[in-house]
Amino acid sequence: MVEISDYIAENGVSIRWGRLLTVIFGAGVFAYFQGTISAFLSLVNVPLELLSGLTEFAATAVGVVYDLPAVVINRGFAAAVPYVADAGLAGYVVALTIVLATLYPIAWVVSRVR
Repeated sequence: MVEISDYIAENGVSIRWGRLLTVIFGAGVFAYFQGTISAFLSLVNVPLELLSGLTEFAATAVGVVYDLPAVVINRGFAAAVPYVADAGLAGYVVALTIVLATLYPIAWVVSRVR
């Protein structure tokens, strides 16, 4: 713990300038390194947060893909709509993929019949 008596001479009148300047210099060096490390960690945090968001999105999409057939079988297509809507963007991507995967064979059959 730092006390004011550490920087005052024994006579109580003069200041120990050497000790005071040493502490001020040390505090400045400490603040510089702490700021440098903080800036470095914030730059490292950007890709980590991006990776975290991507893994959360992928986990939600995989969860929707694996759970959607069970929801459709147990409760029907009407019950699957809120389930997919609650999944957010991942549910939208999965639903759009299902629609496009279904539309392609239908378009292929219709073009072959003509």
